[in-house]
Amino acid sequence: MKTFLKIVIVLLILGLIAGALLYKTPQRRAFDQTLALAQQGDAQAQLSLARMYAQGKGTKADGKQALEWFSKAAQQENATAAYELAQLYLDGKAVRRDAGKGLSFLKQAAYGGYAPAQSQLGLLYQIKTEKKEPQLAQAFFWWMQAAHQGDTEAQKALEQAQQTQLQLYQQVQEIDEVFQRAAAEDVQAMAEAGEILMRGDFLEKNLKAASSYILKAAQRGSPKAQYALSLLYGLENGPLPQDNSASFDYLKLAADGEYAPAQYDMGSRIYRVSRNFAEEKEAFSWFEKAGEQNNADALYMMGLMYLEGRGVPRNRTLSQKMFRKAANLGHPEAQYVIAQNYWFGANGVGKNRKRALQWMRLASQNGHQQAAVFLKEVGQ
Repeated sequence: MKTFLKIVIVLLILGLIAGALLYKTPQRRAFDQTLALAQQGDAQAQLSLARMYAQGKGTKADGKQALEWFSKAAQQENATAAYELAQLYLDGKAVRRDAGKGLSFLKQAAYGGYAPAQSQLGLLYQIKTEKKEPQLAQAFFWWMQAAHQGDTEAQKALEQAQQTQLQLYQQVQEIDEVFQRAAAEDVQAMAEAGEILMRGDFLEKNLKAASSYILKAAQRGSPKAQYALSLLYGLENGPLPQDNSASFDYLKLAADGEYAPAQYDMGSRIYRVSRNFAEEKEAFSWFEKAGEQNNADALYMMGLMYLEGRGVPRNRTLSQKMFRKAANLGHPEAQYVIAQNYWFGANGVGKNRKRALQWMRLASQNGHQQAAVFLKEVGQ
């Protein structure tokens, strides 16, 4: 009897131990469920799992695992994950500090619409400005994006900006209006926003962010966006996989849509590989269409083709007319050609040194290096 009781007691103890080993806390069960979803590719679950590893909830704290799952979520364009990943790299506590990576992920989160990232990015650009790196326009832009979402710190920063930098504030405000209209699915604004990000002359150049606006606008029939998309597809290491066939198709769509830069580009592509008069004539026809819209590059090429008799009968009068139109639109090469014609009395133009120097100065002011050298050589 005693032996039987001992066996029962041992079995009970073993059962309790086994039960304790098999029992999972609510946090552990939540962790296991989240892990299963994350492994299936759910971006939100990957973000949650990364936080669990970072905070040690339902599992042992593991910075390496947190970094891995934040990264996986960020790769799926999860803006919050990109923001938290940025903080890891900028803080340098859980992982080795890397300001470059931190800034890159912060920008991803900001472009993804995450207000805390936008506000923080504005602050970083302000700091750069204080360090004599002029980035104040960038700061204003990102504070505006955050302020639209009710970020109070960004709103306070913008109030100060209006008081101290009103002119710049108003310029950025115009850019912001474009992006707000783009967010409201305005096709023209989407194309313009993409172009702004491609140029990088006011906001920082960002081809990846540009491509998201341009793709939408191009698919909705914007010739400007179709042309921009043709350029992006033509890049070897661009934000989209290089596709020369798609690049040409979108160029043709934009040119047929009467977008002058695309018409000029179409003419240029044909001209560069032309082998006979008929192909040169086709190139000229595209230049002519762009020239009718006062595209200076196209007018210059028409002047050159009339001068050389390529694709059209040689005509010095029309050549000078096209060069003059392009020059009046600020085309430096056309200005230089006119200056040379006046200086040497060439191509049916009477010699006139005074006018030659006037056009040479204009060309030099517009960045024409040969014009600048010429002026130096003649003591001007």
